[in-house]
This record gives sequence, C-alpha cells and structure tokens, in this order.
Amino acid sequence: MFHDALPRELGGRTALERFDCQIKSGVIACLEILNENEVHKVYCEFHDDVVVQRKINDSLTYDFIQVKTRKNIGEPWGLNDLFGINTQKGGSLTANTLHESFVGKLLQHITQFGKECNSVIFQTNVALDKNISELKDCFKNGDLSNKWAQLLSVSYSEAFSKEGQEITKEKIVENFKKLKFEEDVSYLKLVNSTYHSEVRSKIYEFSEIDLRHREAEEITIKLEDLVFRKSKEPLNSFSYEDIEKITSIGIEDLLKVLAISRDAYLALKSGGDEKAIRNASIIQRTLEAAGVSQESIAYCSECKIKWDVWVRESQLDFLNVEGIKGIIEKQLNIIIDVNNKLKLAELNAAVKSAIKDLERDELIFDLNKDQVLGAFFSQIVKLKS
Repeated sequence: MFHDALPRELGGRTALERFDCQIKSGVIACLEILNENEVHKVYCEFHDDVVVQRKINDSLTYDFIQVKTRKNIGEPWGLNDLFGINTQKGGSLTANTLHESFVGKLLQHITQFGKECNSVIFQTNVALDKNISELKDCFKNGDLSNKWAQLLSVSYSEAFSKEGQEITKEKIVENFKKLKFEEDVSYLKLVNSTYHSEVRSKIYEFSEIDLRHREAEEITIKLEDLVFRKSKEPLNSFSYEDIEKITSIGIEDLLKVLAISRDAYLALKSGGDEKAIRNASIIQRTLEAAGVSQESIAYCSECKIKWDVWVRESQLDFLNVEGIKGIIEKQLNIIIDVNNKLKLAELNAAVKSAIKDLERDELIFDLNKDQVLGAFFSQIVKLKS
C-alpha cells in the first residue's frame, strides 16, 4: 500500500531541486572572490537569491542574481513568463503585472539602489525564446524600437517611478542596459551538469590547488554548506553587523574552507602581493607536506614579502637582480627532488650556500638571511605556478 499509493504532491522535491541550483550559483559566485579582482563579497538570500558585491575604484556596487530553473529543458522562457506580457491580440501589459513579474522584481533593485546597482541578472538552466533574445539585443544596444521593448517602456515609468515622478526615456534605456540574462547555464543543469568540474577548475585557476577527486568533493561540500548556512539562518536584526555576519561570504570564509593560512595570506596581501591567495596556497602546501607549523608558514610568507619589497626598493639593474635569482635557483634545484618536492631538511644549508655565493659574486648588497629565504620561496612560487 505504501509504495502503491500516489502522494498528494511532490512540490517539496522540486522546491529542494530549485534551492540546490541556487546553492550552486552561490558557490560559483563565491569562488570569484579568490580571483582578488573586483568581486569582494557574496550575499545569500538577502535582497535576492545571490548578490555579488564588487569593489571598483574604492566604490561598492552590486549584481543582483535571480536563479530560476525548469525541469523541462525543452521549454524556453517567454515574454509572459518573465515580463508578464500577454502576447495575444498584439500584446498587452499593465504596470502592476510588469512590477510583479520575475524581471520586474529585478528591475526594482535598479530603482531602489540606483548607481549602487551594477546589474540585475536572470540566471537559468534553459534557453530563452526568440522574443527574449531579441529584447536582449535591444537592451544591450540601447534600442527601444522593438515592438516588445516599446510596450515595456510605456509601462515602465508607472511601474517603477518613485512618488509618481516620470522616468525619462533616456533613464529607461540606461536601466534596461543593466538587465542581463544568463541562459542555458551549464552548471545549473539538472542532468549532465558541469558544476563539479567548474568548482574544481576555479579553485585551481585562482589558488593553484590541484585537487584530487576526493579533496574536490570535500571542498565542494564545505562550500555548499557555507552557502546553505548563509542562506537559511534567520535574520532577526537588520543591523550592518548582523547582515554581514549572517548573510555575507568573504575571503576569510573561503580561506577556512580551503585550509589556507589566514596569517600567511594577510602577510602576502599587506606586502602588496597581487596573487596572495595563490602564493599563500603554494607556500603552505609546500611546507605542510613536511609537517611545518602554521606559524612557520606565516613566517616564510613574510620572508617572501621582505624579498619582494627589497627587489622593488633596491633599484638594482636588471642584470644584478637576475644574477641573484640565478644563484637562488641553482641552490633550489639541489633541494628539489624528482617529484618537485622541497627537501626541507636541506633548506637551511641551501640558504647559507646561497649567501656565500652572493658574497663571492659581490651580489649580496644589504640582503639579510630572511630576504634570501624569501627569495627561495619566490622561486618556489614561480616554479609551481
């Protein structure tokens, strides 16, 4: 009887499936933080499904992402689905229908946040129909001559104006340019998804961590758990501190997941290392294999920065710098085994030998032992990059 009777509804299963895709979108967005470029933080289930904070020229802007999936991959999104446009009898649209549509919910962010809103994104696992594709091109080019674009522009001002103030055509064009569609997203596919390979690829791209299959699975699960917790924990207070603590994901959260030394990362970052994540990861994994403590890992990272700063400030000519690097590289090759692993027990002797060689060739200048050790780790990073 239990297995023969049909359940009343299966909505819970499809809701979980949709939420799973939202989690995946959040994970992929978070990994962009590791690039240490524009993406600064990611917010989960706050203002929208996923919100990406970008830091550009010391200004913060936001991308609002709405994740919508369909089980039937052969059913593209149409005008009625996304904008609430009734395409029958030439087409019709009311301001209220536009305001409450999927896209309307996104466009509300532009009205609310103004210049802080960098873009609003409709992200999906299926395709868009021909009408939506044509609209995409219109919005991108700032052209409202398309039939459906004209219909949208007529209702736009009434749907989104504040206190009845009319929105100019120029402003409507500007706002529609912020509307983006990410269709047929491969990592959101319900079948044959590229999600796991994409996670592994991005981790390697930004941190140089070449994960084995099991390691990749473990880190992916931890990332998903992080996004899940940041999406579901109740937000009872809307103070800045609670919003940041409960909904946001930043670099320190990812350092914990990837088990990268926070102190090593901060040492490299504060020293102006543009690839602090990657280089902290390489130094850490080189030393961890030999059982070195976290304090020593941070110390070696600081030594690398001392070397980098010395090179920048020494104003030596190209030949002298390359001469120093050549001596370091020669000694490093002696203590790197056939598997490209560092023979840590021989590192101290290699540093002393390098100092002697530098003194012999009159290339020691004012270099100290820490800076020479840092030069070794600079070469290790270069070797493993």
